[in-house]
Amino acid sequence: MEINKTLEDIDIRTLILVSGLVIISLISIFIFLAGYPNTLIILIITLGGIISAAPYAVLGYLEIQELEAAEQTFPEFIRDLAQSKAAGMTLPQAIKTAEKTNYGKLSKYIHQLNIWLSWSIPFPEAWSKFTYRLRKSNLIKRVNDIIHEAFISGGNIVDILNALAEQIRTLKEIEADRRSLMKQHMFMMYIIFILFLGVLIAIQRVLVPILFTQQIAGVGMLFGMAGGEMPSLMDFKNLFLLMILVQGICAGLISGQITEDSVKAGIKHIGIMLSAGLFVFFLFIYPAEFVADVYITPTTVAPEQGIVVKGDVYLETIPSEGADITIIFPKGEEDEEIYKLKVDSDGKFEKILETPLRYGNFTLQVDVNYETYSRTIVQSIISE
Repeated sequence: MEINKTLEDIDIRTLILVSGLVIISLISIFIFLAGYPNTLIILIITLGGIISAAPYAVLGYLEIQELEAAEQTFPEFIRDLAQSKAAGMTLPQAIKTAEKTNYGKLSKYIHQLNIWLSWSIPFPEAWSKFTYRLRKSNLIKRVNDIIHEAFISGGNIVDILNALAEQIRTLKEIEADRRSLMKQHMFMMYIIFILFLGVLIAIQRVLVPILFTQQIAGVGMLFGMAGGEMPSLMDFKNLFLLMILVQGICAGLISGQITEDSVKAGIKHIGIMLSAGLFVFFLFIYPAEFVADVYITPTTVAPEQGIVVKGDVYLETIPSEGADITIIFPKGEEDEEIYKLKVDSDGKFEKILETPLRYGNFTLQVDVNYETYSRTIVQSIISE
């Protein structure tokens, strides 16, 4: 009997959750071994986990909503039983009469209770089954246990039913007032999350460039890097992404708990916060601004006058030290000179080129390459 009850509790939602987490784990391991960016791995693990848990959480939330709707009409049901009992009916007869009344979500449970009683199942046993179907509602379970004991021990059950109905109504009113007050705290959670996103954007735009420019010691230790090595820009972005995900999930769960007294109710808040957080991340934090400013002077030259090619190369306002600079300067139909430079620690480069010996128009091309970013600048030079 206990084994069957345990198997009933392991429903399809749990199987979906476990299967989904196993599949996501295998996919994440494959992506990691294939060498994909860490940002993609973090997103897949997080979104995969959310997708796997979503059916469990959503169905659980809908179940909670149904039980709350049943609790709202439960006092009416108890009061109707009391009136029918006062009129001289037995409890099974009172339940048969109450079945004809619409109690919303509670009606299907009352209908099943009446079916059990019509099969000549004793009232205590049928009432216990009715209680078991609504066992996830602590309020209904406690009230039903009291009614069950009152039926067995005897006494004035009409007074007991009326008192229970009044107590349930009072408790629901108190709970409604509490939820109204807790919504203010929920709004505070959203405001805190929005401020958190603003702080991350400010850190990315202001503090991170300072850390790279000043080469502040000890920053690499925060990322587990030995020898004082500075983390890359992508390391900071991955850290910010993890912070957004953790903050969104935790704040969503807390919002659900304080407003509806259920962690499962936080699934809708998690969806809202993560959607806003990922939108802000990919719009303001993840995109890298690669700047390659090249200055070529003069553009009209005389013989034996040099051409100065210089520029600044930055990634996220951080000097792109070591970036490759390729200058292609054709001096004739088949005469072409190629110069290769490196950007210095200040993000600058400079090269003085010799003026072509013959007159005419020439096209000077500068290629800038740094990591996965590239720029090509073309300038027309006139030799007079």
